[in-house]
Amino acid sequence: MMTVSPNPTFNWAAVGITLPQVPENASLRVLDLTGKEVQRHAINGQQQQVVLDTRGLAPGAYLVVFQDAGKPVAQEKLIVQP
Repeated sequence: MMTVSPNPTFNWAAVGITLPQVPENASLRVLDLTGKEVQRHAINGQQQQVVLDTRGLAPGAYLVVFQDAGKPVAQEKLIVQP
């Protein structure tokens, strides 16, 4: 399970991740709508919260993608406001 809040956001967003088992080589990626990765964070535990600093991102829509063992597991849309 993955949650993103606040959404929409101005300066930051918290991503909460709860997994049934310990992840293998897991990561949280933030992609723009062209698919370009703009942020990446390592995920090491079954429960983790990652704070995304969105101040350097242009206003618009992004995808927050959680991957475990190289495969997408969860995806949420994130809106960054000006």
